[in-house]
Amino acid sequence: MHQLDFDQLIAILTRSFAELESRALNESELAELSMKQLVYLDTIARLDHPTFSKLAKNLGISKPSVTAIVGKLRQKGYVEKVQSAEDRRAFYVLLTEKGQALSLLHDNIHRRIAEHFTHALNENELRQLARLLSKALKSAFS
Repeated sequence: MHQLDFDQLIAILTRSFAELESRALNESELAELSMKQLVYLDTIARLDHPTFSKLAKNLGISKPSVTAIVGKLRQKGYVEKVQSAEDRRAFYVLLTEKGQALSLLHDNIHRRIAEHFTHALNENELRQLARLLSKALKSAFS
């Protein structure tokens, strides 16, 4: 396979995933979020009640940027900010019911994408794909 062919395949794959996510979000009342905000909410859900510092470190952005992001997500009703009982200087970011609903929807979108692969590939091909994707991701993020 030529590099151009592979680049085109990755572009098609990326576009397809984005379209699936956008379509699912647009079909819900959660269409008001940008993809970037969705990534932030997904990170908050994955970290499970992170502090602002932990969220900033995980997202690779500054603490003031996290403060601005959390402020916007609070205004939209997706997260709340809760002060730590142990350290009054620390605050945690928690998903509201609306944020939890979005997180569940986002997980379901990923599940549907995985189902596309499981229907198109046999067991051996799925194992091979998982191994190759894991290898590529490990090299990309190490």
